[in-house]
Amino acid sequence: MSMVLVGLKRLVERQIAKRKRTPLEYLILGTLGCVLAAALKYPNRAFLTRDRPDLKKKTMRGLPLIGNLHELVIHHKDQLGISLTIPVFGRGIVINTPELMEYVLKTNFDNYVKGDVFRQQLTDILGRGIFVSDGDEWRFHRKTASNIFTTKFYRSLVRGAFRASVDDLCIVFNSSIAREQPIDLQDHFLKLTLDAFGKLTFGIDFGALAQPGVKNEFGDAFDFLTTAADSRISNPFWPITDRLIPGRWKKHWGCIHTLDHYAAQAVSARRSESSAEENVRQRDLLDYFISYRNDDGSMLTDREV
Repeated sequence: MSMVLVGLKRLVERQIAKRKRTPLEYLILGTLGCVLAAALKYPNRAFLTRDRPDLKKKTMRGLPLIGNLHELVIHHKDQLGISLTIPVFGRGIVINTPELMEYVLKTNFDNYVKGDVFRQQLTDILGRGIFVSDGDEWRFHRKTASNIFTTKFYRSLVRGAFRASVDDLCIVFNSSIAREQPIDLQDHFLKLTLDAFGKLTFGIDFGALAQPGVKNEFGDAFDFLTTAADSRISNPFWPITDRLIPGRWKKHWGCIHTLDHYAAQAVSARRSESSAEENVRQRDLLDYFISYRNDDGSMLTDREV
């Protein structure tokens, strides 16, 4: 590959020496020369990535400038080895063995942070909770969650919420079968998840399965932000594209406001609830967070909840 690039470079130099060129031709030849020079500097890895001799034996040899981009598209991730380079994203280390996972998630956990880039991408969507925090802030959220998400919690709460939603799904299936109508399984499973999430988290039945024709503001906002989060992770230019696409930025913050409004209303209503009202309904995740006490005996704030 290097010999081919050197030959092309010499050919370009000879063509330049033959006669005078127009400005456009000089621009094209100059661009081509820069590309060739970059290809010589990065013969087996993505542009602007640093060479890692220590990972040489575990790195799949890539192509000039694009690195392992083509292999990432073609092959399964388990076949990529431990290290690869991708344009724009840089070098990636693939964690695909139990030993590596234990080292990252347990042995040397503090060394592998989510980082500022990840927080910039998702903080406005996920807040400052366990999914985007590091260090002491993460430990606080982890401790809170571990004290709440126990085996008893799953048995008494999660199972009940999903069982009720599954019953609604069975009614929909039986109705469609009786009318001999096709069923969109993906759509109905998404509605099942939304209904179960509402019951599990806020004690709210969104009725996505029972009322299929009714617009669900919370569900639409949640779906939009989930897609936005996935897009931001795979698109390094999201701060620009999110603002350039007409209406996207406004809708993004509108959806965030919708979720915040639902959460704030639920927390406010639950804190003002009487004991009699609490006793006649099924407990949900919000109850656990509101009743949780820190080591100093203080309660979680509305924002922390």
